[in-house]
Amino acid sequence: MPHCGCHREPVYTASSHCRCHRDPVYTASSDCRCHRDPVHTASSNCRCHREPVYTASSNCRCHRDPVYTASSHCRCHRDPVYTASSNCRCHRDPVYTASSHCRCHRDPVYTASSHCRCHRDPVYTASSNCRCHREPAYTASSHCRCHRDPVYTASSNCRCHRDPVYTASSHCRCHRDPVYTASSNCRCHRDPVYTASSHCRCHRDPVYTASSHCRCHRDPAYTAS
Repeated sequence: MPHCGCHREPVYTASSHCRCHRDPVYTASSDCRCHRDPVHTASSNCRCHREPVYTASSNCRCHRDPVYTASSHCRCHRDPVYTASSNCRCHRDPVYTASSHCRCHRDPVYTASSHCRCHRDPVYTASSNCRCHREPAYTASSHCRCHRDPVYTASSNCRCHRDPVYTASSHCRCHRDPVYTASSNCRCHRDPVYTASSHCRCHRDPVYTASSHCRCHRDPAYTAS
């Protein structure tokens, strides 16, 4: 029997199995439980002791490394509630692991991005920036394009979103006000041919704006003269 071998074989006597028989304190350890409890023997903890290849896994590191034991990876193994979280899904689902959500957890540089802030900051999550990430229909909007397209970001349309002073301009009003959009002022912005008209020149040329021609457009009393 194994127990007898502990007495007659010096090499085997030094094994953890024999220590389980002779050391009352160690007998209560999980190592000894692996030997005597058939159900526990099938656990990953016991597998860590008996399988050299598995011993090198992160699961086993959770058992033997106090610092790593506090990691979210280990918490996924020991906490049934947390195991259902998206963080744990990052560890166990190869397809999901490639998602931006998982990248937020593992990539320090990307973690600082606005995309990751959308996941972790409840207040910021309600912003239009976050809406760009989560709503396919809104993602196609010019506002979202301003965030993701460096060339378009430099456009006047984007300036309407980020510049409070410019936002009050007639150009920006053309984008946000359906009624005003139909005005001739807005036509000056969007119609290349009409833009060359004297009417549009009255809006964009300060010197010409002061001419009697422009005054005819804007001053009803003068127009009737």
